[in-house]
Amino acid sequence: MEVDPIQRFEQAVLGTIRQRGLLAPGERVVVGVSGGPDSLALIHALHALSGPLGIALHVAHLNHRLRRAAPEEARFVAETAERLGIPCTVEAVDVRAAQRQSGLSLEHAARNERYRFFLRTAKAVNASKVATAHTADDTVETVLLNLLRGAATDGLAGIPPCRALAEGVVVVRPLIDAWRAEVEAYCRAMKLHPREDTSNRSRAFLRNRVRLDILPYLTRHFGEEVKPNLRRLAELARPEVELLDHLTAEATTRSAKESEEGIAISVRALGELPLALRRRVARSALRRLAGDPTKIGYREVQRLLETLEGERADFDLPGPVHVRREGDQILLTPPGVAETAPGWEVLLPVPGEAPLPDGSAITAEVGPRPPGFAVPRVPRAREVFLDAEAVTPPLHARSRLPGDCFTPLGMTGRKSLQDLFTDAKVPVAARTRTPVVLDARGIVWVAGLALADRVKVTPETRRLLRLRWSEPLLEENGR
Repeated sequence: MEVDPIQRFEQAVLGTIRQRGLLAPGERVVVGVSGGPDSLALIHALHALSGPLGIALHVAHLNHRLRRAAPEEARFVAETAERLGIPCTVEAVDVRAAQRQSGLSLEHAARNERYRFFLRTAKAVNASKVATAHTADDTVETVLLNLLRGAATDGLAGIPPCRALAEGVVVVRPLIDAWRAEVEAYCRAMKLHPREDTSNRSRAFLRNRVRLDILPYLTRHFGEEVKPNLRRLAELARPEVELLDHLTAEATTRSAKESEEGIAISVRALGELPLALRRRVARSALRRLAGDPTKIGYREVQRLLETLEGERADFDLPGPVHVRREGDQILLTPPGVAETAPGWEVLLPVPGEAPLPDGSAITAEVGPRPPGFAVPRVPRAREVFLDAEAVTPPLHARSRLPGDCFTPLGMTGRKSLQDLFTDAKVPVAARTRTPVVLDARGIVWVAGLALADRVKVTPETRRLLRLRWSEPLLEENGR
């Protein structure tokens, strides 16, 4: 007896979720839905499985404002969610403006905005998981794409079934074992009518050329097993990469020490490591210090390792990072120009969000004080509550400036940010990336470190201003 194709697909998705431990009973899951076949299949399959899995769903759709059809696609997703009885959040963002501000490619900027939106939505609805519709085909395309770009071993692992998006929120891929042909067959069987993203046919994007040209060529000339073999390569590489990550963390602890000035690497300890670990420790140290970790690749790592052979070295790397060899130590510090470079400043709307140059963001929300509310006492919190009526608009977030000072919570005298950072043992490189939030009267919050005493919540506080500093989005693969 032939198995119903709808049931077969949904049971396969259920198998992936359970085998890979992607979802647990009682969890709330934000599902990214673009309106295309993959995401449409995902939301319908998860809706059918939500009972057996014991999960609650929330649809999230981001209009990138890149195509004329985008508003209609947003309506389509909202209507689909309403028909399924699933709550839905739809937002729009100017990705081209974000691209200009960040200097990233349009594709990379869109991805950053999309995951920032998913994280924002997950926090708003108290979800611990974000489900995206990546398939086995996406893994294969990613492996080939990384090979063409000369990626490190990490790139062979393709797209992981799950990964951390930020603290307390994990991205999961329930369709990661399904081929795109199976997804499309499910859509036909369900009589779904996905919206087509015409940019998926554009050969301006390298990923599209891999999907439209390279993979069909390889399949024609080398057989139908090309895609399954590449997928198996990713499955084999992934646990090995995880093992290397663990060994790298241990080796980094033994060979590198972080201080206020930067990172000091022991020449002897680094030189004794096997070449594979030597490279990974060097990359880890450089990326930890770099203002822009994506600038650190093979060439930068090799340049650092070359300092093991000489007695002295003194040069700058992208990031930016300054490298200096002194005896048995390699010192990594922000170049002097980094500390004196022009800072940044952005308006913080209330309520609203201010994206920051490093990929993180500051969000602000205002509301009445709930009965029985107690201020969380968490040192160096990324989320704080202020007395909204003690704040004088407008709010801005910016990088620190020489001479910055304020009165931290619980103090009577003023304290400089220089002393605050020194006392908290914040590395020099991190200081330039730590947001400072100000109202019209001065500093109200040094993000993750200290709140101004004048805006603290008191028994008389009636309205709360909540500020949250999100972490930068984590990258899928290293170069």
